[in-house]
Amino acid sequence: MIHCRVLVYTADRTVSYELDSYGAISPRLAVRWLQWRGSVLADELDPDPPWPEYPSPRVRRADAGTAGVAGFLRTWCADPDAHAAAMDQLRDGRILEVTARGSDRLYVLTAVSTLALFSSRRR
Repeated sequence: MIHCRVLVYTADRTVSYELDSYGAISPRLAVRWLQWRGSVLADELDPDPPWPEYPSPRVRRADAGTAGVAGFLRTWCADPDAHAAAMDQLRDGRILEVTARGSDRLYVLTAVSTLALFSSRRR
């Protein structure tokens, strides 16, 4: 089992909020879920105005920090090499963390396999 979460932290990491979580049964499903949640988060932070789902009068331009986070997440979500590396990392039992730093918040996509949890407890 791989525990996936989407978290938001204040810049100093004193306060955190869990936006969503998922239990994946394989590294591939974990990365697919993180990719999907990353793209949803990017669209929530900085919607693409040409999309018909967002009426033009309701869409406002994101500030530079938020737009940078959305751009970073979109880049990661569209990068098959990053996804392959992430799957390898999870298969090896390592923790996966994709962090996008905004002006006042950290957005974190994370996945932890039970293998990583058990191996860290043995130390």
